[in-house]
Amino acid sequence: MDGIDVTLGRIEGPLLPALEQLLAAVLAISTGEERAAALFQGGDLVLLLERAGPGEAALSLLSTPSPARCLVQGLELELAALAAASAAAAVGLAGAEGRGADPAV
Repeated sequence: MDGIDVTLGRIEGPLLPALEQLLAAVLAISTGEERAAALFQGGDLVLLLERAGPGEAALSLLSTPSPARCLVQGLELELAALAAASAAAAVGLAGAEGRGADPAV
């Protein structure tokens, strides 16, 4: 996922709540759940993760305001790579906060 904007530039605002949602969804899929969701922008964007096979997850992104639409559907990712990228984002954000950076950036 490095360098790929799966939200198509639609997530703005504080990073911490979005990252918490993403980490929870990745953890759920990694520990055996078949599906998990991360809600962004108060639920206006929904990132769906589904198991797609051994060691793989399929990512879909939905926009819920009327008219609801699917922005990305079934993008298959290696689950280990998704988990590693999510963990790296958390470590990076924690490091930035430790240096006094604004987590809303």
